[in-house]
Amino acid sequence: GIIVANRFLAGTRSVISLSAGISHLNTFTTAISSGISALLWCTLLVGLGYWLGDRWELVGEWIATYSKVFMVILAIAAAIWGIRKWRKIDKTDA
Repeated sequence: GIIVANRFLAGTRSVISLSAGISHLNTFTTAISSGISALLWCTLLVGLGYWLGDRWELVGEWIATYSKVFMVILAIAAAIWGIRKWRKIDKTDA
């Protein structure tokens, strides 16, 4: 199940084969599971492309909005990290 779901988990796609080998999983079963995973992933992408059709401009708007929200969250996280680091340094100097 993990091998089938791995295509949908960011960051694990490239190492799942290594993990399967280290775990001594059956090569045939692993290959079939990987094939099913790739088929599901590609079907999802093609389906989304078909569904979007002429509305593909919406993707650009979604990405622009997501990017702005992500940058605000990143800036807040960086500010919090910087303040904590500054306070820690300030306490050690006292």
